[in-house]
Amino acid sequence: MKIIKDEQSGQNTVPSYIAFTAHDDELIGINAKFNEHTNSKDIIYNAKRFIGRTIDDPIVKELIPNHPFEVTEQDHKLVFNTSRGNYEPAHISSKILKKLKNTAEEYLKQCVTSAVITIPASFTKEQRQETERAAQIAELEVLELLKEPTAAALAYKWKIASEEPQTLLVFDLGGGTFDVAIIDGENIEKLAGDNYLGGEDFDINLFNYCIEQFEKQHKLKVDKRPRDDVSKKRYRRSCVRLKEKCETAKISLSAAGIASIAIDGWYQGKDLKVKLTRSKFEQLNMHLFEKTIQIVKTTLEEANISTDRIDSVIMAGGSSRIPKIREMLSDLFTESELIDGMQFDEIVAYGAALRAEQILRSGKNVEEIITQSGASTATGRSSMRISNTNNGVDQYSMHSTNNLKPVEIGKSKTVNNVELAIWDSRPNLVKKCNQ
Repeated sequence: MKIIKDEQSGQNTVPSYIAFTAHDDELIGINAKFNEHTNSKDIIYNAKRFIGRTIDDPIVKELIPNHPFEVTEQDHKLVFNTSRGNYEPAHISSKILKKLKNTAEEYLKQCVTSAVITIPASFTKEQRQETERAAQIAELEVLELLKEPTAAALAYKWKIASEEPQTLLVFDLGGGTFDVAIIDGENIEKLAGDNYLGGEDFDINLFNYCIEQFEKQHKLKVDKRPRDDVSKKRYRRSCVRLKEKCETAKISLSAAGIASIAIDGWYQGKDLKVKLTRSKFEQLNMHLFEKTIQIVKTTLEEANISTDRIDSVIMAGGSSRIPKIREMLSDLFTESELIDGMQFDEIVAYGAALRAEQILRSGKNVEEIITQSGASTATGRSSMRISNTNNGVDQYSMHSTNNLKPVEIGKSKTVNNVELAIWDSRPNLVKKCNQ
């Protein structure tokens, strides 16, 4: 199994950025992100945070001031306003999926028509539907919408290939979302998370702190809502420059104790210079760090699992590198090991690839596969359904939810002296399954 490198950057990950240029080009990934300095209004990112939401959603109202692009409403739908027109979040996501599809086709020298797409554990019904619509626009059939912590657990289990059943906790803290999963053996006991908690929020806190320090140093007030177009454009460019520096400083502070943020002529010709210690960074974001730990504790309580039952904590997502978060987790799980078994930013992609392989090896058609893998509050139960087909032949099906891999059970079972055939598959139509 291999992750295909992005042809633009040579990296294994692609930033979810898209830029609409003055020459009617569309830049996607690293090139779009580098274009931020000159074209911030026409660069869209974090579409996943907006997808499936409405313009009057309180969460959206909190998000808008922290993004340089314009978010408006058109035909009762949330859209991003650019010089090339208005785009719904699903359309932006589809362009990114299309790029990934094209990259895979170029590498494989064959058409790619379907995909397993990972999503945050707490995605709502509307967010899942819009993600599926994005895939449809990108001409991809969705094999499954796989929850990101589940994907991370799949990848980890594939790597260690342990014979012994383990109870694992997946701690997945990425750039925009946070997910937790508790996995007991092959069953997903509990999923939880926050779709609006991640590295982006740490950057915003750093950003605001830097502006506060700048205002103190120069004894002036930064106008965050300029009215004329020239001032708006100038301020957006200043914000992009500072945002980039804050992200770099955050990453540096995972390895170093001090980082510097310096931008010449940042605002009204005045320089911005801020020295940032790791302890200050932790202080600015401690309420968010504590929020992740509280979600973990609540998830454990709802699953009725104590910390000493967790064999390993799987760390996923780039923000799980932050030393303070790792320290807080170590304090909570005193008898468990924090596992960095794979690249933080890639473990979910490996899990998605493994799940796709499972599906394809099963020989099922795309339309036979259930898109959503069980409810987030399910506890790995099985249920049986008996129904009649149009030709009068009875059909029986047994479903087992929240398993990391297809359930293997006996071929027949007697219930009240009636022998039933059991199929180890997920489609509802038993006649299409493997007996």
